[in-house]
Amino acid sequence: MDMYSYQHPGDFLRRVGLYLEQNEVENNLILGLLEDYLEREKAGKRQVTPFLATVEEKNQPLVVIVERRTGYLVVTGDSDCPNEAIQLAMTRLDMSSYTLKKLSGKPEIVDRMAIDWEKRNKILKKSKTNQIIYKLEQVVADANQSGYLRQAKESDSKLVSEWVKDFFQETGQDVPIEQVMEGVRRGISENNFFLWEEDGKIVSMAKKVRETKNGGVISLVYTPRTLRENGFATSCVTAVSKELLAQGFTFCCLYADEENTAANTMYENIGYKSVQKSITYTFA
Repeated sequence: MDMYSYQHPGDFLRRVGLYLEQNEVENNLILGLLEDYLEREKAGKRQVTPFLATVEEKNQPLVVIVERRTGYLVVTGDSDCPNEAIQLAMTRLDMSSYTLKKLSGKPEIVDRMAIDWEKRNKILKKSKTNQIIYKLEQVVADANQSGYLRQAKESDSKLVSEWVKDFFQETGQDVPIEQVMEGVRRGISENNFFLWEEDGKIVSMAKKVRETKNGGVISLVYTPRTLRENGFATSCVTAVSKELLAQGFTFCCLYADEENTAANTMYENIGYKSVQKSITYTFA
């Protein structure tokens, strides 16, 4: 058993791509991150080389680690991978003086990694977030026929930016304003932001945040507080899901906070089914 680090996203994706695609829905985040890093590398855009690593035994990945942002690692792998693989990964991270701020991924692996990191560094977990990864292959609900879905335009940038900031604030995500603005600019230019209108007023939003080989991933589902409990988010997500399936994706997927009963019920009523749980630890 050994741990291998990679300098180039393309080399890493060629090494673990097929392994990750065996569970495409649960690994959508890592697959999306790698594709984004690869696009940036091909386009010659400056970027800090992300931390990319595998723990392997007999040439087979047991744990796959990808850096989402500085200090933020996303992890996947075999649920029953031996503790030796977890210990090896955390030992190498510790030896490299890596500053771990956040750890996310499959609970069966991330729980053990977080416990190991706490013991090694005497750093306590500051917070814990449980999410459910949902998959949809067929929409079983209809959008409200009194409204309609449209793609966001450049003239919507101010509103979309405000709603994205509100979304991150409500979900406890500390995202720099520059990153928010760039994400909105890029998302609108690539036709990935969708808005739901009722009676000439924009009332809800969703975004296709990434895509995998067969699926489109939806996030940033947001309705302002004053407009909630009117079914606007249901209509928006229903329509966006239908749109992505019509574009040729065989499935859509999204994440929901496990404690958000209303959101989970909404997604299940649309036709989304729970596939995998995801857990995120933030360290003090």
